[in-house]
Amino acid sequence: MATKLKACTLIEQRAVIRFLRAEGNGREDITDEPRSGRPVDVSTSDTEAEVEKLIRSDRRLTIDDVAETMDISHGTAHNIVHKKLAFNKVSAHWAPKMLTDDHKAQRVMAARQCMRRLRKIEELAWELLVHPPYSPDLAPSDFHLFGPLKNHMRGKHFTTDAAVMEAVREWFRTQRLEFYSAGIEKLPGRWNKCMEKEGDYIEK
Repeated sequence: MATKLKACTLIEQRAVIRFLRAEGNGREDITDEPRSGRPVDVSTSDTEAEVEKLIRSDRRLTIDDVAETMDISHGTAHNIVHKKLAFNKVSAHWAPKMLTDDHKAQRVMAARQCMRRLRKIEELAWELLVHPPYSPDLAPSDFHLFGPLKNHMRGKHFTTDAAVMEAVREWFRTQRLEFYSAGIEKLPGRWNKCMEKEGDYIEK
């Protein structure tokens, strides 16, 4: 009884092909034949650096977006993003698997800013309203603010990030105080609807 091979190299497989060719069918050469087109794996250090730069410029890119932009196969893009760069998708964003010193510094700065805001709220004796995670129907910024802002920005073109930020700031400055208070005043009604729906989402 023949013993089953645990592993078979490519050369061994091609040797079998050559044997079969001697029997009257198959190819003779067991080395790779020249072929056109890009190689199956074009993952190099330069390519990996370009992919990392691309992802950091837009964390919402998909593997297909990376492959199309870099003109590489989907498999190569997947290998670079997940195995070489060790990125993971977190809430529709690519996030590094390991935090660099720069990432840690940014997180600390953001945390400090949050703490300063909390202290200011305490000084003003304001009541802090807590919203459950991912509740756009209960967050005034989502159900009241972002919609009109997107309508205002629709159809406009900007050449720099600075121009976009200035346009957004200008829109904020031109809104009347009543616009902001109206969003807050809608909250009690939405909370009641949320209770009536036993926590389900509120469409309008």
